[in-house]
Parts: sequence; C-alpha cells; structure tokens
Amino acid sequence: DPSAVFGLGLLLTVLALGVTRLLQSDWLPLATLAGAAGLLAAWHQASFRPAAGFTAVAWYAGFHAVFAAFPFLFRRHVSSLSGPWVAAALSGVVVFPLVLRVVKAAWPNDLLGLLAVAFAIPAFFSLAGVLRLLPVDHPRRLAATAWFGGVALFFVTLIFPLQCSRQWITLGWALEGAALLWWFQRVPHPGLRLTGLGLLAAAFARLALNPALLETWIRGD
Repeated sequence: DPSAVFGLGLLLTVLALGVTRLLQSDWLPLATLAGAAGLLAAWHQASFRPAAGFTAVAWYAGFHAVFAAFPFLFRRHVSSLSGPWVAAALSGVVVFPLVLRVVKAAWPNDLLGLLAVAFAIPAFFSLAGVLRLLPVDHPRRLAATAWFGGVALFFVTLIFPLQCSRQWITLGWALEGAALLWWFQRVPHPGLRLTGLGLLAAAFARLALNPALLETWIRGD
C-alpha cells in the first residue's frame, strides 16, 4: 500500500507549490512535477501489483489534479509565471503512462482508447478555463492556450495508436503533428509549429526512410 509514502509526497508537493506562490519561482513547479513523477514511477516499478490497481489510480489521479488545479486556484498570484501553467498541462502526460500500465495489468481490455479520452477531457476543460479566466492581453494566455490545447490534441490523437496496432503508433505521431500545426493556425505560438514539424519529420522518416519496412511484408503478385 503506497498511501503513506504517497501521502507524504503529496504533502511535499503542496508545500512546494505554496513556496512557488510566495516566492514567485518560475522553475519550482516543473521541478516539483519531476520529483513527483520520479516518486510515482519508482514505486510503480518496484512495488506495484494488480491487486493495488484502484489505490494506484486514485493516487496518480490525485497528483495530477493538484498540479492541474494549482494555477487556476491561485491565478491572481501565479498567473504571470509560465512554470505553473506548463506543469499543469504536462501533469496529465506524466501520469498517463503509469495509469495505462495499471489498466493493462489490473483490468486488461480492448478499449484502451477510452483512457486517452478520459485524459483529454480535463485538458479541454483547462483550455476552456484559460480562455475564460485570462484576459486577451494577459502575457501568459498565448502560452497556456498552446500548452493545454496541444496536450488535449495529444490525447485525442493517442486514441488511434491505443486502439490499433502495426504502424498506427507512427501514424499517431503524424496525426499529432498535423493537429499541432492546425492549432498553430489559431494559436500562433512558435513551439506548436516546431513540435508539429518535428513529429511530421519523425513520422516521415519512420515510414519512408526505414529499410526494414521493405522487408517486413513479402510483395504479392
């Protein structure tokens, strides 16, 4: 049962985020997210058993919720910082692989794409919160919109690789790259363009420049 160590870790997380609010530290939320991710991953690798599936998912979701809610609950104090918004957006991406491993081990099924949908919904709600709560001229509105929108699109395009096999993982990269470039047309943040082009280049290299693909399937008549 990880409750004792996870409870202490969550307490330290809350305290670190409180220090962020007091000292206006831009890097501390990301460092705290990295520490929390290390704690969760270390326990999962060493001690997880399928019987602890519900407990593990509850704690993983709890950590995700704390990071996701922090910049909205204290937006008057930290809205000018970029670190809290980035950590809030990335917390779902950090937690998702662990939750996926729990579901595969404890409740194997053929509808893993629904798990990506479950993570996409909070990202879309966070995006809506940014658009509603931050003024148009706010210095962090553009970056926060880009991060939450990009993460939401990431989970949407992740549905296909989770539901399908063979080359769908690589095609998922291509779909995510195209989605980010589409989002860049509406939110002109340069990070979206660079990430989208990088994913498209990686997908092209994986599908077109990989000689192993020419030998994987025997050519028919």
